[in-house]
Amino acid sequence: MNLAAQRFGSDDVQMKAYNDLVIETAPLFPDDPILGEMVLMPDAVMQYFGTFAPVTSMPPALGSERLEAHLTRLVNRLRAILGEPSKEIPPAKTAQEVLRNERKGEVQRILDALDELRRKQPTLPSMEARDFDFVSDPALRKILTDDFVEAQRAFAVAAFKASAILAGGLIEGMLLDTLRKPEIVTRDRYQSAVARFPKVEDEINWDKVSLSHLLAAARELDLIDEAAGRMAEGARDFRDTVHPKAELRQKIRAHREEAELLLALMKLIYRQLSEAQ
Repeated sequence: MNLAAQRFGSDDVQMKAYNDLVIETAPLFPDDPILGEMVLMPDAVMQYFGTFAPVTSMPPALGSERLEAHLTRLVNRLRAILGEPSKEIPPAKTAQEVLRNERKGEVQRILDALDELRRKQPTLPSMEARDFDFVSDPALRKILTDDFVEAQRAFAVAAFKASAILAGGLIEGMLLDTLRKPEIVTRDRYQSAVARFPKVEDEINWDKVSLSHLLAAARELDLIDEAAGRMAEGARDFRDTVHPKAELRQKIRAHREEAELLLALMKLIYRQLSEAQ
C-alpha cells in the first residue's frame, strides 16, 4: 500500500520486506554476479539525506521510487535465471471461435440442430433498404439502416416480437437524433418541449430520456403529427417487452398485426421527420 501511495516517511516496513527478500534470495544463486551486488534499503541515495543533507529535504516519493527500481531489478533477474516466460494476455476469442472449438457433446448437437434449421429456412423475400440520410450521427445511421432490414427479416420469419422491438428502437433512434440537432434545439418552443426530460446538473441526460418523452417533444415541435404520436405511444409498451418481466407484468406480446403496424408506423415517422428538417 505504501509503495502504491508513494508514502514512506518513518514507516520502513516495505524496505525491510525487500531487504529480507534479497538476503534470502542471493545465497540461492551464489555464482550470480547481479544478485550478489543487490543493494539493501535505504540505499546510498536515501542515506545522503540525513548524512549530507537534512532528512526534511528528501522528496516524499524518493523512497518508493528507489525501492520500486531495486525490486524491479531483482524480479527481472530472477525471471532471467529461472527462465520464466513472459505472460502475454491471449487475444479475446469471439463467440464464433469458442463455439467452433467446442465441437462435442451437447454443444455439437445444438450446432447440428441450428444447421438443420438453417437449411430448412425458406428463401426470404427481398428487403426494403433505407439510408436514414437525415440522421446526423454516422454510427447511429448505420445501426438504424441495419436494424430496419433486420426488423423486416424478423417479420418475414414470423419473429413478430423481435420485429416489433426493433421497430420501436428505430422510432426511438430517429427521434433521439432529431431532437439533438442544432437547428431543432434553436426552435422557439424547444425548451418547453424538453422541459420534462431527465437532467443531470441542468443538462439533458439523453441516456435516460424515454420514448414517451421523445414522442411528446416531437409532437410539440411539429416534427410528427398528432396521429403518428398517438399511435407511437403503443410502441413503447411493446419495446419494453424486451425484458421478460415487463411482458409478464403488462401481459402483452406483439403478434403479426402489432408488428406489421409498428413497421408501418416507423415508415410514417421516417417520412415525417425527413420532411420536417
